[in-house]
Amino acid sequence: MRKLIIVLLAVVISISSNAAGIISVPVDVTDNAKAGKSSNVEMLAQIDAKTFAALTPAKFSEITGQKMTLSKKIALKIVQREVKKELKKGHDVNMMEVAKRAAGGSFNWGAAALGFFLGLIGVLIVYLAFKNDKEIARKSAWIGFGIWVAVAILIYVV
Repeated sequence: MRKLIIVLLAVVISISSNAAGIISVPVDVTDNAKAGKSSNVEMLAQIDAKTFAALTPAKFSEITGQKMTLSKKIALKIVQREVKKELKKGHDVNMMEVAKRAAGGSFNWGAAALGFFLGLIGVLIVYLAFKNDKEIARKSAWIGFGIWVAVAILIYVV
């Protein structure tokens, strides 16, 4: 029983560290608009792809005004790696989409909960019911279902 609890804790920690690695750039521009400033998303969108790929976490923190935790630094490097791959392939990188993707997050806890607690039925519900951010919700539901499968296997093995 103790081994099962340790495995479940490891799974929960790995999931929460994945979601904590999201770079959150505030999209609410009301305060910035009052001050006559542009939003962080707009500032990031103005940077060209090569400059973005070369940003250090300190420079990124300076641009966005956010404190960069370890998980945010890792997430920044992941997004930078994706941009570098697109540049190597010779594709144009739409920085507005990159900034929005960084601002929007990449995990949906509700969809993951449906996938985890209801299995394939939960994944089907996500496919049918979620209208906004379909790709993120579907990915999260499959992650939840994968964890459900892993827990089921552990229970049968142990």
